[in-house]
Amino acid sequence: MEQAGITIFTGVFIAVITSWLTVQFSLKQFRDQKWWEKKANTYERILEALHKSKKFSDEHLKAEYTNRDVKEERNNELRKQANESREEILRAIDVGAFYLSDEAVQILKKYDADTDDLASLDTWYEYLDADNTICHRTLEKLIVIAKQDLKR
Repeated sequence: MEQAGITIFTGVFIAVITSWLTVQFSLKQFRDQKWWEKKANTYERILEALHKSKKFSDEHLKAEYTNRDVKEERNNELRKQANESREEILRAIDVGAFYLSDEAVQILKKYDADTDDLASLDTWYEYLDADNTICHRTLEKLIVIAKQDLKR
């Protein structure tokens, strides 16, 4: 009888420990998955903002190459998108640093500093060309970093 009690107790004990461990592993996996989703969403928002910002200089450069003007309505729309994008990127530097790798944050800080320096350029064409280069370079670097960071 005593042996049966020990066997039942051991079985129950093992079942409880196994259940507890299973729940802990499941919760860890759930938290890791949610964390990954938030990181991926943060990178996605920043990449989208950079794309929209680059669109401004893309369209204006194309207009310059073909000796035409961007229509005022389209120009205003592009400027609005570029301003909103810049705000998203600045927000990512401050808040997104919680999810982003340190390397990604440094690239965004460099983007901010480089775009601040654009005001010192002499011509509209130089401004557009430099802005386009900065956006393109930042996009390329950030895509590589995002892929590496999200694989971990």
